[in-house]
Amino acid sequence: AAREEAVGVLIAPAQFGVRADYESLIHELRQVTGIEEVEVVGLSRLDWLKIIPATLTNLPAYVEGALPVTPTLDFYFERLDEAYARLAARLGGGGDGEEGVRPRIKLLGHSIGGWVLRGWLAERPEILASADVLMTLGSPNREPPAGSVWASVDQTRGLLREINRRFGALEAERRPRLVSVVGQGTVGGLFEPEGGSRQGLRQGWG
Repeated sequence: AAREEAVGVLIAPAQFGVRADYESLIHELRQVTGIEEVEVVGLSRLDWLKIIPATLTNLPAYVEGALPVTPTLDFYFERLDEAYARLAARLGGGGDGEEGVRPRIKLLGHSIGGWVLRGWLAERPEILASADVLMTLGSPNREPPAGSVWASVDQTRGLLREINRRFGALEAERRPRLVSVVGQGTVGGLFEPEGGSRQGLRQGWG
């Protein structure tokens, strides 16, 4: 019974996103799923400036579109580590299954947060046992086709391609279930008040 109750949600924000941007989403998640423990990665808007030194020290790779995942995204990975540890502690487990109950954590990534989460899991495979589902909201999950004009202006400068390679190299049975949500809306809630989206979330998250 304890294992069933030890469920939480970890939200990885979009670029320049902070917890305050997700308060209404957190409210809806709790209302729809009944999951009370929700943690948002503790990034500040200024944290994103940390990507500049990592880029400048790898300028040839940036120009070539072959930026390394680390150290470029280390600032985000470190905040993910901290958020995961806080959430796992509240759920009654150490996160590695050695003490207490192993938490079941549902990962929710918004925009860039969706593919950063996949990169993080590839870097921290020990967390896979606790990762229940990875849901992405408006995330670009595929890199531009090689040799296309879009590849030459890839805004991720190769990061997404490398993350896809690393995440894809994980054993399929160890990877969390992936759910990708896309849409054309720019303003409004995640769920339609009388539509099927709420039920879809319940089914998608299990």
